[in-house]
Amino acid sequence: MRTPRLFVYFASAIIAGIFGLYTNADAYTPSAGKIFDLTVNALGTCERLFVSQKTAYYYESRPDPVIVNETLMYRFPDQFRSEMITGSGQRIHIFSEGKAITLINNKPAYKSSSIFDIFKDILLFRTSKLMSRRLKAVGIDDSTVSLGRFEGKSAFVIGARFPDMSCSQIWIEKNGSLPYRLILSGDTAGVGRDRPVEFRYLDWRSVKGVQYPFKLEIYENEILVTSANVEKAVANPSFPAELFDIPAIKEKAAPSSPDLREPSEDSIPEGLDEVRKTIEDFRKRYEFDHSDEHSEENESIE
Repeated sequence: MRTPRLFVYFASAIIAGIFGLYTNADAYTPSAGKIFDLTVNALGTCERLFVSQKTAYYYESRPDPVIVNETLMYRFPDQFRSEMITGSGQRIHIFSEGKAITLINNKPAYKSSSIFDIFKDILLFRTSKLMSRRLKAVGIDDSTVSLGRFEGKSAFVIGARFPDMSCSQIWIEKNGSLPYRLILSGDTAGVGRDRPVEFRYLDWRSVKGVQYPFKLEIYENEILVTSANVEKAVANPSFPAELFDIPAIKEKAAPSSPDLREPSEDSIPEGLDEVRKTIEDFRKRYEFDHSDEHSEENESIE
């Protein structure tokens, strides 16, 4: 009878050891605050960043995506502007010091922002304090940190106990400390979406010491709905302050329409035509050249 008891004893000890190894693995993960510090350090920073990209929108009703030119402007740590011009109109989204506005053909949109505008947050807020505050605002509980793995990469998962995908979370590479997944579940930040949205930050490159993802993918219910490929990124150009002045922009904008959600067939209003020309001139100044290194300039677009 000793042999079975001895066997049971050793078997139990081995199982307990294995169980303890897995259940205690997360005990060795750093705190979210420490991870954010590492991430901010890995991202690097500059005063301003200009990004020109091709953005593709995928629709079930269309065999091919709709591809448009988009311009992004970052004024760190808390100002951002995106501008998209298509044949049917113009969409501008501005975030400045905690406030946001979206204009469609110079009219304030039904909502000041979309859940898809949240992609910018971990790229704009390059201090651990601001990053933590914003992630909490979109529903991420930074008191929960675990280890996860996705597509061959090990990551710190902040906001969820891996493999739980039911709550909002951000994934940050264990080696390299760069973010590569942001998952928002349910009606995050009150933007009216009840389906999970995931942002994937891919193809990170250095722009004169500042890290930026040259490919972005956005999934809704695990279906690809948007992707963006950067054509040019320029560090430290000068932007006119009025491009981020929300009160002044609101004052000049046309009256809002409660049903305004998408660009109409109207032409771009004269009031915004000058801004468009300014930005397009800036784009031409930094025409994309595959042989050219990502730029660092201190030129003005005023």
